[in-house]
Amino acid sequence: MRQSPRVRQLMKLWFRLMLVGFATTGCASAKSEADHRIGLLGVWFTNVQTVPYQLYASDTRPQNVLPEVTIFDRTRDPRVILVIAFSSGDPHSLRVVLQGSRGERWPIEWSIAHAPLFTGGWRTTRAWWTTDTLVPGTYLVELTIDTLPIGTYVFGVN
Repeated sequence: MRQSPRVRQLMKLWFRLMLVGFATTGCASAKSEADHRIGLLGVWFTNVQTVPYQLYASDTRPQNVLPEVTIFDRTRDPRVILVIAFSSGDPHSLRVVLQGSRGERWPIEWSIAHAPLFTGGWRTTRAWWTTDTLVPGTYLVELTIDTLPIGTYVFGVN
């Protein structure tokens, strides 16, 4: 039975994402000394859009509000959103570099201010890219917080 070119393309994308996922298992989720120093709870991609700079109760998991997504569909998902969750109201400077399959790089830099009313829950900041400007394929995102390299994260676009 022959597979359509679209099915083969999706299988290749899935296979590449699985290989990268196995190669980086534990890298993004392991808590390093730098993660604890800056109060980093986690980094992941989502397609859920909420109001930015919200503070959340400590008994709510960030992934319950902003579920993790690794493969985005251009017909369904208008944006790829990188979520960076912190356990404190401390200020941070952030830099992400999106790298496409051909090696092209698109940097974004921003800062988040001190949140003096932080009550011990968690807060997020985000970077995002519109899916209509991304060609189908695998993308890498390098994250730096306060000049500390945090990690490289992977997502796919169909």
